[in-house]
Order: sequence, then structure tokens, then C-alpha cells
Amino acid sequence: MKKILVKTGWRESSLAKYRNLWEEAVPHYIAPNLLDAVDWIEDHLKT
Repeated sequence: MKKILVKTGWRESSLAKYRNLWEEAVPHYIAPNLLDAVDWIEDHLKT
């Protein structure tokens, strides 16, 4: 199963600060917004 992280508006520094806590939940894609995440999902459902 592929994982996506959608940025929520928290600063970019939060992404770097908490990345070490992800362990096995490393995302395959980091989307800047929900629409971009949906587009990524649609593109990858075709493959």
C-alpha cells in the first residue's frame, strides 16, 4: 500500500522536525494540497 502525506499548512520546518518519527510510515508522495494528492492517487490507480 502506498502512503501520501498532505501538507496541512504547518510550516516546512515541522515536516523536517518530525520526519524521524515516521518509522514505517514514510510516504511515497508528499502533496502540497488535497487536490494534488487526489490527482496523484488517480494517476497511480491506473498503473
